[in-house]
Amino acid sequence: MAQIESQIDVLNEDFRRMNSDGVNTPGAFLPVAADSQIEFYLACIDPNDNPTNGVVRVQGEGEYTVEMDGDQVNETLTGIKVGINGSQAWPTNRYLNIWVANLADDVLGYAQFPDQYASKPNTDGVVINTTSFGTTGLVDAPFDQGRTATHEIGHWLNLLHIWGDELCGDDLVGDTPFQEWSSTGCPNHPRASCESDDMFMNYMDYTDDACMNMFTQGQRNRMRAVLSPGGIRHSFVSSPLGMSITGPDRICTTNTNFTLQNVPAGQTVTWAVSPTYLFPSTGRMGTGTTATLRAAGTSVSGAATLTYTVDTDCGNTR
Repeated sequence: MAQIESQIDVLNEDFRRMNSDGVNTPGAFLPVAADSQIEFYLACIDPNDNPTNGVVRVQGEGEYTVEMDGDQVNETLTGIKVGINGSQAWPTNRYLNIWVANLADDVLGYAQFPDQYASKPNTDGVVINTTSFGTTGLVDAPFDQGRTATHEIGHWLNLLHIWGDELCGDDLVGDTPFQEWSSTGCPNHPRASCESDDMFMNYMDYTDDACMNMFTQGQRNRMRAVLSPGGIRHSFVSSPLGMSITGPDRICTTNTNFTLQNVPAGQTVTWAVSPTYLFPSTGRMGTGTTATLRAAGTSVSGAATLTYTVDTDCGNTR
């Protein structure tokens, strides 16, 4: 559990640019180094609305070989996410699933990109080798600082490798320099290729964990685009617990009920409405999953916003 928690800590440090080794970002790249404003938490409510620490433990087959169909993983043959020695994903529109397993052939991890979600929603997420997950426990140097998960979740959020997977390729991000190919080890800055200095300390390269320390503003924007309205992963923002309000869009002077759907069992719900002058004090009531509103009178009209707050073990959500 300590190894798992150490990985969540690294993700939040890296994606929020709170990593202590951010001081190692070269001065030339500091103007584009970015806080993505994306954070991660272990789930505290499981798909059946029961309390959880977010961890599922399954007795595996010992070691898994990642089997490929072209450039995509054959999950059936690999067996980490499916099959008798696999672990089924939690609903992938609500949870980022991270599978941690012993991977063969020195594979550090792999991810499913957003554009694969429509055809493969039940295997969405990332897989990380046990020895490259977190900063303590079973980790092995030089991939012992949790950056494999940072890299793979970058893919899950639609980032490409910084070299664009081809000679001086394009990663579709404007503020990452073109780079001849992937980097290994821990190069010295500056190192130039493709007529510019390489950003080998970017999380989307292949350098050792200790040499990675930044995302860029362009990468931040690309990641946040999939979380924005219309983005493939917007469900993580629009309704993190799958809740929604049902009720009419117009009310009058009779009591009208609004109901919050899919509330986790045993959670407390409170309601608020604004502006309050549209409703008498006796015409704005909330009890549990139901809110009741009544207009102040036929001579009063206007638009109002009804807000729910659910006090969960993960904190408040609205």
